Amino acid sequence: MSNVGQIESWNSHYENVGMMLIPDIRVVRWLNQIPAGSRRQRQLLVLGCGNGRHAIQAAKMGYRVVAVDYSPSAITALRTWAIIEGVSDLIEAYEVDLTKECALSDLRTTFDVGRSDLMLCWGVLEYFDDDTVLQVFEEAAYMCWENANCLIMARGPKDFCFKHKERSDGFMEIHSRSAGDWTFLLSRQHDLGGDVVVDSRLETFCNMTVGGVEGEKREQMLFLEATNLRRV
Repeated sequence: MSNVGQIESWNSHYENVGMMLIPDIRVVRWLNQIPAGSRRQRQLLVLGCGNGRHAIQAAKMGYRVVAVDYSPSAITALRTWAIIEGVSDLIEAYEVDLTKECALSDLRTTFDVGRSDLMLCWGVLEYFDDDTVLQVFEEAAYMCWENANCLIMARGPKDFCFKHKERSDGFMEIHSRSAGDWTFLLSRQHDLGGDVVVDSRLETFCNMTVGGVEGEKREQMLFLEATNLRRV
C-alpha cells in the first residue's frame, strides 16, 4: 500500500529528475483505434498518470481525459503542461490515491461515476502487491462504462529494475511478475472482465549506468489489453 514516504519519493522524482515527454508508441497506436471524428465523445481514464505524457498526447488527439496520481507534484506538472500545450480544457487532473480503501468514496464525490470509455495504466502496478493491484482495479472500475477497454503495461521479470533496483536510486520496492502471473492475478478481478490479451516487448541497451552499475540495461514491458471491462 502507498505511504507518505513513497509519495514523497515520487514528488522528489517529478521535481528533480525531469519530465518524461515522449508517449510510448504502443499507447499512440492503441488510441488511434478510435476514429478521430468520434474522440471528443470518448473519455480516457489514466491511472498513475505521472507528469502526463500520455494524458497530454490523448488530449492532443482529441480525447477528453481524466488523469489521477497520488503525487501532488505529478498532478501540478500535468496541469502546467496542459496549459502550455493548450489542452487544459480537455484534461481533468486529480490527486487521488486509489490504493486507499476510502478512495472509492472520495471518487464518488469528485467524479461522475462510470463515465470513462477507455482506461490506461502504464508502468504503475509493478510497484504494488497483489492485494493492492486488485484494490486499484476495484476502485477504477467504478469510473468506467460497462464494456470499456483498457491497456496496462507492467515491467516483466527480465527488466533491469529487478536486477538494479528501481531506476537509479532504488527508492521503491517493485514486484516481479511474469505474463502468466499477471494473467492469473487479473483473472481474480471480476471487474476486469475475461477478454485479456498479453504480449511483451524486450529491448536491450548497452553501456548504460543503472543503479550505479555500468553495463547492459534490459527493459521488458508486459502489455495486458482487456476488452469488455465489467463491474458488478
